[in-house]
Amino acid sequence: MKKIIFYSLALLAIFSLVFNSCKKDTSSEHQYTAEELKELARQDSLKKIIPVDWVFHQDLTIPISAGYNGVTVILDSVKLLELFSYKTVKEIAYALGKISSGAQTGNDITFYAYNYSTKYPVNNPSTANYFGHWFDKNGDVCSWGDQAYLFCEKQDTFSLKFTIGLFPDRPVIDSVYHIIEAMKYDTKKVAFLFNVKIGDIYVPSTTVVGTKTIPFSAAWDTNYAATALTVPVSEITSAIGVAPDAATLYGINSDGSLYAKGFTANNGYWFTATGDVCKWGDAGCAIYAEYDVANQKINVGQFPEGTTVGQSYTGRFGFVNLTNLKQYTVVMTMTVTAKTP
Repeated sequence: MKKIIFYSLALLAIFSLVFNSCKKDTSSEHQYTAEELKELARQDSLKKIIPVDWVFHQDLTIPISAGYNGVTVILDSVKLLELFSYKTVKEIAYALGKISSGAQTGNDITFYAYNYSTKYPVNNPSTANYFGHWFDKNGDVCSWGDQAYLFCEKQDTFSLKFTIGLFPDRPVIDSVYHIIEAMKYDTKKVAFLFNVKIGDIYVPSTTVVGTKTIPFSAAWDTNYAATALTVPVSEITSAIGVAPDAATLYGINSDGSLYAKGFTANNGYWFTATGDVCKWGDAGCAIYAEYDVANQKINVGQFPEGTTVGQSYTGRFGFVNLTNLKQYTVVMTMTVTAKTP
């Protein structure tokens, strides 16, 4: 009887050794954290909606006053480098190639978008000025115009910084809009889902650290002809700590307050005869001032029959560094002269 028990124990020991030797060694396997497990569960849920391999997700709030200036978002480069097997952000940026007449050229990575309402891909790299798209209120791709509510546009050729901005006066405060950009490398697809909440108007409390007054004359005009004024680039840069094109541009009312509801002209503002910011066609609308970033000029012109010969009209720009809240004011005073016969 003891012998039978001994043999049984011996066989059990052998089976145990064989079983343990066949088990997979899990000592070096990654142990997922609670956060990682939560993200994997979220990815499973999102990928059922957007048919890609990975969905990047950002929630952000844009003040309704931001207008075309928008806010800067930076894509999650660490995970993107891992997924696409690239080493640096610049390599990914260069792999996107270029935009030429709305088409993507010289690229290894394809840039496109998804319509949020249907989650169908839109195989077009751009309906904006660079990589990126305009979106309607449903989050579907459109062009600038009557249907446009928001845009997402790449900022430069060497980074993964994008600007998400608004079509002035379209989005509604406290509304949330959803937009999706996407990239594809080889067979790997990723999507960038932005949940954009529209916040209340933000008016910064600034300190004026410099002022430049530019008086000039212009003949009475009804054709929106512009006089180009030179932007004092070095003075602005020295005073507020950033170049004019990196500052946030505000119109300034006659009482010195900043107009924070977005541009009322093309990268600029309309002004009434009393020097307050207005919109095209408003009562008293007299002149406009538009900032030409490429040439560092401010183009100033007249509203047809909105001015009177012999009178002077003033528009004011505030170049604001939102990091240190320093403001440089440019005052443009136009004296209207008789039209040359």
